[in-house]
Amino acid sequence: MHYASFVALPQLGRHSSATSTTAWESGEARKLQESKLCVQENGLMLLANGAINPLARTVQHWHCVWRATSFGGGAIDPLAKLEEKAPLYAAQGTTVTVSRSDSSTCWAVLVATPIMQRAQALDVARDIVFIDSTSSCDTTRCTVTLVLVATSAGAIPIAALLHNEQSTEGYLAAFQLLKDTYPLCFGNQCAPQVFMTDNSSSEKAALQETWPTAKHLLCHFHVAQAEWRWLTAARNKVDRDERRRLMSAFQMIMYADTVEKLAAATAKLKSESHVAYVERVEAFLARQEEWVLLFRAGVATRGHNTNNFAEATIRVLKDIVLNRTEAFNVVALVDSVAVVWERYFESRILRHANNRVSHHRLVYKRLLSRMPESAGESIQQIGPQLYAVPSATHQGVTYEVYAHFGACSCATGKQGAFCKHQALVHKKFGGLFPNAPPLSTDDRHQLGKLALGDTCPPREFFQPFRGEQQLPEHDADGSTTPEGPHTEASSAVDAPPQPSSSLAPIVRETDPAQLAQAREDAYQSLESQLRRLHAMSEHNPAYLEILQGLGQELGRVSNGSDATALMLAFRATAAARRRRGRQIRVQPTSLARRRPGLTRGSKRVPAGRPPAQPAAKRPRKRPHSVQRNVSDNVPSARLH
Repeated sequence: MHYASFVALPQLGRHSSATSTTAWESGEARKLQESKLCVQENGLMLLANGAINPLARTVQHWHCVWRATSFGGGAIDPLAKLEEKAPLYAAQGTTVTVSRSDSSTCWAVLVATPIMQRAQALDVARDIVFIDSTSSCDTTRCTVTLVLVATSAGAIPIAALLHNEQSTEGYLAAFQLLKDTYPLCFGNQCAPQVFMTDNSSSEKAALQETWPTAKHLLCHFHVAQAEWRWLTAARNKVDRDERRRLMSAFQMIMYADTVEKLAAATAKLKSESHVAYVERVEAFLARQEEWVLLFRAGVATRGHNTNNFAEATIRVLKDIVLNRTEAFNVVALVDSVAVVWERYFESRILRHANNRVSHHRLVYKRLLSRMPESAGESIQQIGPQLYAVPSATHQGVTYEVYAHFGACSCATGKQGAFCKHQALVHKKFGGLFPNAPPLSTDDRHQLGKLALGDTCPPREFFQPFRGEQQLPEHDADGSTTPEGPHTEASSAVDAPPQPSSSLAPIVRETDPAQLAQAREDAYQSLESQLRRLHAMSEHNPAYLEILQGLGQELGRVSNGSDATALMLAFRATAAARRRRGRQIRVQPTSLARRRPGLTRGSKRVPAGRPPAQPAAKRPRKRPHSVQRNVSDNVPSARLH
């Protein structure tokens, strides 16, 4: 085995595509090489051959060269590297487009994998679209904004947008790039009916400017969470006994579904004695169309009043795709989205297409169990795809079910959610219900085409093997937020840290004049870098305070030894920020609530079936539930 084969080893990534980024760490590559040598004849002797088994620092150098070649960084612009790799992505069906602003430093990157492109043509993309952002996925802290639609297989993104700023201009550059690249990405329409977001003013302003015809709704969970955090903040001086009363009054406004209930709830809140909170809610009522339930009655939200789909998808990105480890830069992050995330969605959609998820059947059965068996005989068809269903709890009350639209006149079905009345009509009459939980053969075939595209098997492949009684089929074409240690295979565990090449002396001559000149040149270079950082940070409002604090700390250095130690500390801190494999950190409050036995760092917390034996008594974490926190009168925890 020649050393050339070992040089190629770091390129043998865990994903064999041409755009793969999850390549072997240098420590993993050395372990694999040594294990191969040990099984050969005279393997123990071969371990001492530097041409076959290079030193750790040599492998690390090769890895750094490969990383710079694959991802850019340093003297290589990552965006230029993305533009260079765009044809490789296009050959795999993934669209990667880069946009740079001429008037500012804003840039944006659009990633649309084959599944995302096929999801853009779904009918559900016309109704409601979920948008959320996160900025802790790579070492450069670029923002990842996900644009998602709700399918029978869960939330599926139609695009992933990466941009360097969370300002209105940054969001506008990202959204405009999506609009220019895919003008009909919302079910072959220019814009969806509804955008569901959190209360980010810059994001909402950019959405309004890019797609002005779409309606904007706020996530009920984030709205309630923001109010409860305001009430529990010490600076607002809200008495502990008064918090729950004010929160209850606010929730009565938010969940009011009639004009009379809204007027009564508003009057009750205005009668409260806490003037500051009353003024806060009155100002928020100027945007009541975005968060009060009354104004969602005629909007096809399909029962989605929160942005939980987006929150869960971001957790998948951090936990499963990135394994709680920050990507090296935006190029590595794009590769993870284009390769790892695409395979994850393909696997998840196929589980639903292959009928391996029982959730659909259980939801359908639970809805039917809420209606008496005799209620089906009382259903009257009063028009084409229009049925009258008697109420199961109120005598003499009848609800109208619109099968073709998937709506009902009851409180649950007004927004297009699938209710028990629709379930009863679906069981007895079948027909078109675009939001019905049970998946027919056509539904599973559509999911298969979403996951596999042209390679999807024919419809007959998704038909049941046995002739047991099946649920009624739909009509044709009716289908509808800090990091810790790396993994145990980290190179930091495999080998002791090697001295960096930058520690080598710059000048080897002992001439004092040349040494003095070399020190002066190095200082001038350092000063130019500091001025570059100064120019990049001078617009930060806290920059002056940081400079003053740093100056005070430097003024306390009184001797040469302390000065050298401080410079070494600065250098180590700067090198640590740029190292490969930074972990996505976890909030200290989340760590404090972890039960005994779990890691106190940022490793991924294992999830699965609990042990059969009784668990030891331990303090429970505070639930991620606003209603529970309000009931217990405790502040909400910050999970990200």
